Amino acid sequence: MAVYLLCCSRPVALHGARHYLGYAKGGLEGVQRRLRKHLRRKGGRLPAVAVARGIPIRLARVWLDGDRSLEARLRKRGAYARICPYCDGSA
Repeated sequence: MAVYLLCCSRPVALHGARHYLGYAKGGLEGVQRRLRKHLRRKGGRLPAVAVARGIPIRLARVWLDGDRSLEARLRKRGAYARICPYCDGSA
């Protein structure tokens, strides 16, 4: 299982959301499969709205050894811009 972070090039929602955190079974191949699904507007709401509005989405980070508990910890911590290489300037 893997946990992944998507980054939109600009805010998608009124409250400024730019990131989507998700998980996928099957390692990197699973993440790629989920990304293709998101680009077809299936799956999470934020990526679906971004695609519908023409906002580019990038795969920002992948934790290949991640699991549901890592995803939960990252969600609880919030502030995805701190762990996004595109937003913190390290990409």
